[in-house]
Amino acid sequence: MSRLLITLVVSLLAFNATSSEKETFDSYMVEYLEVTNAVSNTKLMLDNMLYIQKQNLLNGPEQIDPKKVNIILEVISNHYYQTYITEEYLLKIHTPVYRKYFSMQDMKEINDFYRTPVGKKLIQKQGVIQNEVMVTMQTDLQNGTAKLQSKIKERLESE
Repeated sequence: MSRLLITLVVSLLAFNATSSEKETFDSYMVEYLEVTNAVSNTKLMLDNMLYIQKQNLLNGPEQIDPKKVNIILEVISNHYYQTYITEEYLLKIHTPVYRKYFSMQDMKEINDFYRTPVGKKLIQKQGVIQNEVMVTMQTDLQNGTAKLQSKIKERLESE
């Protein structure tokens, strides 16, 4: 009987420690999303992707009517904003991944970093930096299309 009681007490203590650890990690994740402006930065990234998609649709070989392109992208963006650009969704997808690679102490230090002047500067500039990189990459990919098509044609002819 005493063995059963000891096992039960140890199990309850372990459950409480695990539950408390989960709550603490989750609170660090909420803090992380707040200090990094994750929702607004994700929205900015989505806006950039939609802008690139719009340019591809408008300048593609199909010549889609610009009014239809705007309608399509409005429906897409509204759906994405309501479904994916929320703190709840970002917590849901980020927390298991961060828990896999970072300890609670790591998360505390990460959050502390983002509160420093350089951390704040990184957050402030990250969207602009990503946008510049995406624009450069899109330009490079478009410029490389002819060369890529030539390589594909050459390879197909050699087979």
